[in-house]
Amino acid sequence: VSSQLLPSDLYVVDGDGNTLIMIAATFNRFQTLHCLLDISKSTMNAQHSKTGMTALALAANIGNVEAVTILLRHRACASIADMSGYLPLHQAVMKDHEDVVDVFLDYFPDTYVSLYKAMRLCKRTSLHTKLKSAWERRQEEIVTPKLLGCALSGDAEELFLLLDEGDNINPKSGTGNWPLYLAVENGQLDVLKLLFERGGDIRKRHPTTGATSLHVAAKMGHHSIISYLLQYCKNSQKNLPAVSLQISNPAMSSKSDECQGKRKRLLDINAVDRDNKTALQLAAEKGYSRIVDLLLSHGATTALLDSTGNLVTCPQFEGVRIMIESRRQLHTHQIIKAIEEKSKKALPMLQ
Repeated sequence: VSSQLLPSDLYVVDGDGNTLIMIAATFNRFQTLHCLLDISKSTMNAQHSKTGMTALALAANIGNVEAVTILLRHRACASIADMSGYLPLHQAVMKDHEDVVDVFLDYFPDTYVSLYKAMRLCKRTSLHTKLKSAWERRQEEIVTPKLLGCALSGDAEELFLLLDEGDNINPKSGTGNWPLYLAVENGQLDVLKLLFERGGDIRKRHPTTGATSLHVAAKMGHHSIISYLLQYCKNSQKNLPAVSLQISNPAMSSKSDECQGKRKRLLDINAVDRDNKTALQLAAEKGYSRIVDLLLSHGATTALLDSTGNLVTCPQFEGVRIMIESRRQLHTHQIIKAIEEKSKKALPMLQ
């Protein structure tokens, strides 16, 4: 029969909207399915007009192990969701077809998608154990290496396409670094935005240095990173402005969180690291005048002592020294004025 078929015949649908490949998968005609795929794979991933299910999803839903095996062997796409948002793997999980799930898990890494959702849909303990093990393998062998790599390279689009619901966004490298920290250190703003929107922890401190992401950005001189992070500093005078939080590529845009959710993950602009230094001090020591000015304008304190116990002045960079001392004098003048006037309204401004 296969010798009489043309590739164009595989585009024909019956009265119910099924292609020949869908029919073969549904009735587990695996030998016929194999022949059809040898003729053409062009409709292998076609979706049903009413349900959005592919041939792979139909076979998984019914529990047709042989059909699922042949489709995956021919590299059928396992990440096409139906109109209800379920992937082929989810169909097998919801119907407790453990043998079909086993087949899916044999085709690493192509089928290791949306495993967290599959675990939530799972009702059988033995099946949940397998899915959890697969999820852990995905994190170790797919997600973590890609997170760390994209944090260095700045490829936010590749990272956006990879990340799934439930992926661990804050894994540590062997040196104690984590993806968001590396993105900040390397000045990768788009990756930073994406990681933060997906749950990356900007308050986290480096286990060795005690540095926050703000410390790292200040030390490396990343002005754009500092500008972004200052939106989420709890004692910044200008935090959470009404600006767009979308990353530069519209295709990678994600839904913006509510401000209340953002406030739960706020940085401290005056936090100190293990050397008892703030981000302002680190920027001043490097002579990054634009960053110093930015931090000061957002409320960074100038009441800082150096290693000798004196107020920080940064004499090696005249411009930075003038900015710090001018802000300190202004703040001192405001305090004196508030005391003289016994003004309670001025106190929040000076805190």
